[in-house]
Amino acid sequence: MLDKLTPKQELLMYQIRDKWINRFYSGQPIDKEKAKEKTEWLYEFSGLEKPKIVFLESPLACQLLANSLKENVGENVWGNVRENVEKTFWKNVRKTVVNTVDKTVDKTVWGNVGGNVWKTVVNTVGETVRETVINNVDKNKGLTYFAFSYYGSTSDYAWVSFYNFFEEIGVIHNKDFKNFRELIECNIYDMIQFENLCIVCALPEYVDRDDSNRMHSLDRSCIRWNDGYELYYIHGINFEYEEWNNFVTGKTKALDIITEANQDKKRAMALAYGNEKMVKELKAKEINRMKDEQGNTMRILLIEDKKDEDLLYYEAIDPSKNEKVYLRIPSEFKERTAIEAKLWTFKPLWEEYERTGIMPEFIYQT
Repeated sequence: MLDKLTPKQELLMYQIRDKWINRFYSGQPIDKEKAKEKTEWLYEFSGLEKPKIVFLESPLACQLLANSLKENVGENVWGNVRENVEKTFWKNVRKTVVNTVDKTVDKTVWGNVGGNVWKTVVNTVGETVRETVINNVDKNKGLTYFAFSYYGSTSDYAWVSFYNFFEEIGVIHNKDFKNFRELIECNIYDMIQFENLCIVCALPEYVDRDDSNRMHSLDRSCIRWNDGYELYYIHGINFEYEEWNNFVTGKTKALDIITEANQDKKRAMALAYGNEKMVKELKAKEINRMKDEQGNTMRILLIEDKKDEDLLYYEAIDPSKNEKVYLRIPSEFKERTAIEAKLWTFKPLWEEYERTGIMPEFIYQT
């Protein structure tokens, strides 16, 4: 039983995490020859005949081709593939790890490899883009959305990287897992798996993110494939090009943001616009003012939104820069004080205050 990682194994854990994350963001082309070989293996493994394989550069191109050939490609077989992959991997590969590795080690490797790759690749980009592509297809009357693969895409990066670690340290010796890992390593972004045809999509040319790892760019499209298909995101929220362009060129003003009907877009634009700019342009109303022991003013400011949720901000002096800072705070602070708003910015202390009602003395000092 492996109950503790050696220093060498701990280093390898981070190296494998970075290897998979860097692969996704590399923009490298598909290894078509190997991808064809491994895709044929996946179909055979799933009890299916070898399909014709077509390589395309973007997920939208895959949907357009699927629509043009839908009468001649047979059923979408992602379910067959899923059933056979899970039958083998979860019963064999997972069982091997459970029987060989202590639960603490298992949890540590998932947190540092699989879970990290999930947050950085799968959840941040893969699922977000799929949702956007679905919306793009649905908006085009006459087009049908064809489900992308459940297995055989970047959505596999998380669990494959996790088991890849155990493969590297000799816990896993599974030929089928090796074949599947090598398929994903061909730089495949996604697939649409039909009986007679498998449409394979390449990795994007680039993906831009913000400091919180959300898809984001105010300078160019956030994600772009080599055939020119581009998508635009602001702090993780998808925008049509015209909306995005209006925002980044300054045509969108604070009043436009506050009256935006889509709350996700409203929050993303408000964050990108800047709290101080929002407060000043919309002439926020002061609803509470207090001073700390050093005589600095703290305020709660309100921007009323008659259609939806009001915006509240905490204004204070940042002593390290001797300038005002503005932080967005929850709407409940309409009934609270500026000193409570300051405490709210210290989350663990705020939770203790909510529980006990006792204000920490030092919070009165900036």
